[in-house]
Amino acid sequence: VENMELLNYITKQLYPVNNAALASVPVVGKKATVELTLIADQTYNFIFWAQNEACGAYDVTELKNVGVNYDVIGAEGNQDKFDAFYAVEKIRVEGPINKTITLYRPFAQLNFGADEMTTTFGDIVVTDTEIQVSGLATVFNTLTGYGEAPVTEPVAFQANGIATDEALVTGGKSYTWVAMDYMLMMNEQSLVDVDAAFGIDNMDDLVVRSVTNVPLKKNHRT
Repeated sequence: VENMELLNYITKQLYPVNNAALASVPVVGKKATVELTLIADQTYNFIFWAQNEACGAYDVTELKNVGVNYDVIGAEGNQDKFDAFYAVEKIRVEGPINKTITLYRPFAQLNFGADEMTTTFGDIVVTDTEIQVSGLATVFNTLTGYGEAPVTEPVAFQANGIATDEALVTGGKSYTWVAMDYMLMMNEQSLVDVDAAFGIDNMDDLVVRSVTNVPLKKNHRT
């Protein structure tokens, strides 16, 4: 399990919350600059949210409660475009302000890796994956930092092929990155049950793995 850093994404601002007009703020060098005119002697609660514009899985109509659409995420597993970041900041205006806010992932990232992809019969080619996880949330309350509205059934994350050609490195060991999915937890950390199925080229049967009590944590890889 390791902490993850902010990546290059497009930040969306709502002026104010529930305003249909969205303004894009470019991210340069992992930073986005936001300039606002504020009233002195007032206290403001800011909610920052950053996501890939091609994501299409999050409802940010009201940033206090961000909706998560698993029909979209589940149909396109192994996609880094579903990564996102948030921060909440309370600021009292008593003069000019120049403040740096760090955004963190509200999601956990669940990964599957394989240490051997070659056998005496040749290379193993993963043609598709399906990861099923129970106990996920569908709404992220940015003010509390927790998930709400749990899914009653396990969520399936489906993908064609492996996650990426990059290596999945953990504990000083390198693995083939087979599956990678983003999911919202009900709490800061939750123990979930995971069922995984992998289709292998030239094999009639799926390779199936079931793991209980998997620790998933916000802003961490498991």
